[in-house]
Formats: sequence, structure tokens, C-alpha cells
Amino acid sequence: MKSKILIAFIVSIFALTFFSTISFADEIILKNGDRLSGKLVSMEEGKLIFNTSYAGDITVNWSEIKTIKTDGQAAILLNNGSLIKGALQPTKDNKVMVDTSSSLGTPPLDLGEVAAINPELLPQEVKLTGRADVAIALRSGNTDTSTYNLSGEIQARSKKSRYTLGGEYNREEDHDKTTVNNWLAYAKYDHFLTEKLYGYVNTVFEKDKMADLNLRSSIGLGLGYQVWESEKTNLALEAGLSYVNEDYDVGSDSNYAAFRWSVDFDRYIWDDFLQFFHFHEGTIGLEDTSDITIRSRTGLRMPLKNGFSANMQYNWDWDNTPAPGKDSVDEAFIVGLGYEF
Repeated sequence: MKSKILIAFIVSIFALTFFSTISFADEIILKNGDRLSGKLVSMEEGKLIFNTSYAGDITVNWSEIKTIKTDGQAAILLNNGSLIKGALQPTKDNKVMVDTSSSLGTPPLDLGEVAAINPELLPQEVKLTGRADVAIALRSGNTDTSTYNLSGEIQARSKKSRYTLGGEYNREEDHDKTTVNNWLAYAKYDHFLTEKLYGYVNTVFEKDKMADLNLRSSIGLGLGYQVWESEKTNLALEAGLSYVNEDYDVGSDSNYAAFRWSVDFDRYIWDDFLQFFHFHEGTIGLEDTSDITIRSRTGLRMPLKNGFSANMQYNWDWDNTPAPGKDSVDEAFIVGLGYEF
């Protein structure tokens, strides 16, 4: 008798555990009748990310979903801008309602009324990121040199806006003689017209004592397209117009309207072991096409711990019309440490 009671107890515990596991699985039913069980991750731009035990993360077109059920809390953003937090529950007419802490919940919603679920950025939310890189080399003895390379960038991103502020400083001395001395600062504002397309306003200030450049300043506006934007991969393409003013210590000053283009790309490779990055920005004069400048930064970052990274970078700057007696190209190979937040 006791053994039968023990067996019944074990079976009951097993059944309770089994059905509890099932009941806490999210579920989607597609319009073609397929049924998927797993965990809803997010939905943005008409693409739902659904995690399954048998295939990992899979992407499903939101338009192909007939109904959806979630057991856990989710942040649901509606097309009208309303944000509701709760569990999605299907209704008999293939709509959904959000089961909130209120006993009433929400009225039934068409799936087309849902703009996003667990979006990376909520309306009015600002995501702040930044990085700082430093490389210092000191040598003494037969060679007496010192090299300093500092750079950094900070970015504030909301759903519709992105603010970027950054700069770099490079200096090198050889036996108390300065061989490199330049700095650059930039600022940019992007306003997203759609999820991908944005308009921008930017300004750049640059000084290079060894190139006789007292100050080169530019201000411009144009359009950009955010091809990819994620923690793993980012790619932005831009094109627009700029006004450039060049002030030389000895050479002839100039100012002109120019066409500007840029490419900003980074991607983690080898299971996030390395990050490859490349930034390329150029201007070409509209009146005199020989007025060409290009700034390029390419390199690798290897994440270490707690936001720190080991960096290797190649800088290539080209001025097609430099001051008399100066070279058109400046190059630098930089190895140092970085920190990101």
C-alpha cells in the first residue's frame, strides 16, 4: 500500500513538473498552421526573434503570425506610441490582449497594432555608449623618442536621435624635437526619419602643426542610411554637402563647398574574439575637384575584461593639395589599450 502511494506521489510530481514546464513556454501559431514553442525574445521592424530549444534563435515575419501567447512579462509598444507591460494572451477571434497587473487587462488588439515587443530602445529612452583609446611609447638610450596617441568618442542614442562627440590627439618627439603634433575634434547629430534613413548635421575641426595647417574646419549636412545596427554589426553610409575653411600658417588660405561621403563599419568576428572596424570620411571640392581630403581609421579590437580591450589601428590621412613643401599622406600604426562602456 505504501509503495503504491509512493509511486503515485512520484508520478504526480513528475506530471506537475512536466505540465508546469509546458505552461510556461511561449507559443506562436503561424497562418499556415505551424505551431512553435519557446521563448519570445523581441520583435522590431516586422521581425520576431523566437528562441527554441531545438534551433536556437529563429526569425519569423510578424505578418505570418496568426496568434501569440507569452507567459512572461513583455514590453509591448503600440503603433500609437503607447507602452504596455504584461503577458500576451490570444483571444478567440485571433486577436491578443495584454494581461497586465490590472484584473481588466487591455481590450483585444489586432497584431497589426503592435509596433514592437521588448525593443532595444523604448520611446524617450537614451542609450549612452563611449570608448577611450590610449597608446604611449617611451624609448631612451641610442633612441630617445616619446609617442602619445589619445582618442575617444561618446554617443547618446534614442529612438529618433543620435548625438556623437569625439576627437583624437597625436604627438611624437625625437630627441626633444617634435615630429608629430596634431589634433582633431568632431560632433554630429543624426535625426532618424525612418528606422534606417536619417538626416545629419556634422562639424569637424582639425589642426596639424607639422603640415602647416593652423585650422581646417567644416560644417555640413546630408543623408545617412543605417544598414545594420546591433551589438555585433554596425554599418552606416552617408553623403551630403559641406563647407570647408582651411587656414594655413604659411600656405595660402582657402574655403570652398564640397561633397562629403563617409562609411562607418564594425563587426565582431570569430565568436566575438575580435572586432574589426573601419571608418572612412572624405570631401571633394565642387568648384575645384583637386581639393580632396580623406581620413581613414582601420583596425582590430580584442576584448579583454571589464570593458578593456587591446587595440591595433592604422590611420591614413590624405590631402591632395597640401601646403607647399608638405607631403600629401600621413600614416600611423598604433597599438594600445582601450576602454568601452
